[in-house]
Amino acid sequence: NAANAIINVGEIQHFFFAAKQTAPGAESIREPIFNLPVIAPPNRADWFGEDLFSPAGHGLRSAGIRVDERFNPLDAKGAVIAKNLYVVGNMLAHINWMQGLTGDGVAITSAFSAAKQII
Repeated sequence: NAANAIINVGEIQHFFFAAKQTAPGAESIREPIFNLPVIAPPNRADWFGEDLFSPAGHGLRSAGIRVDERFNPLDAKGAVIAKNLYVVGNMLAHINWMQGLTGDGVAITSAFSAAKQII
């Protein structure tokens, strides 16, 4: 059993999020390993734009897990879910790494910051 864990699945993050229909046209997305809530547009129709190369990007690209300043995951009310679990990189909510071309920078700096919290 690990005392601490850092979760980041890299660029294929959306393959590790599980969607579940909660109402007609509405979806709830969760991270299935730790069952963490994922911030994302609630309607599947808003996940992707009609233009594949839209300058505005796609709604699902900024989906992710909300964290506090220590990179601990937060629930819907903003309370820390686990103090020994850290979310970094492309798993972070509101980081549209593809549009901003910031994936590597976000991954490195958030992982470094989370590791400093552990040491």
